[in-house]
Amino acid sequence: MEIKSTDELIQTALKGNQSAFAQLLGMYWADVYGFLASKKLSEEDTEDLCIETFTKAFEKLSTYNPQYQFKTWLINIAKHHYVDFRRANAHLFALFSQKIQDSQDPDVDIISHDTPESMMIDIQSLEHFNTVVEYLNPRYRQIIRLRYMEDMSIEEISEQMGISESHTKVMLMRARRMLQKGLE
Repeated sequence: MEIKSTDELIQTALKGNQSAFAQLLGMYWADVYGFLASKKLSEEDTEDLCIETFTKAFEKLSTYNPQYQFKTWLINIAKHHYVDFRRANAHLFALFSQKIQDSQDPDVDIISHDTPESMMIDIQSLEHFNTVVEYLNPRYRQIIRLRYMEDMSIEEISEQMGISESHTKVMLMRARRMLQKGLE
């Protein structure tokens, strides 16, 4: 296989060539992952944000300006996704910090605030999720189940499905996009 430059791969990907997308993902995954890993996120959150970054980059590839380095453009997208992630989960970070403080105070009991109503909403949300997953292509359904229900890593999914890690990442990215559209 001929090794192409980033600019050639981008031009080929813009024409819809899936192999070019997979090569770009393979070339730059470590850079984006390294950037996000430096933010001290869980491995799962880091991988999810990487996938979101590449999804957005590939959707907006036509807006890439070759005057700048592709890696810089990707890291900028990753930075925006990280900021959005922190904003969306700010209440969880605050709650986690509060629970740590409370657990260090012997006068405070940590009480579960789950109500029958909130439990019912959780069950209904899970049922809706499972219904949407059933409408996915069988390969995408399998990759979603392995990643989110069996909590497997990209490497483990790749081994189980007998495909490369970069192909696994691309398939997961597509499956998540379809799943998101279905849930909306």
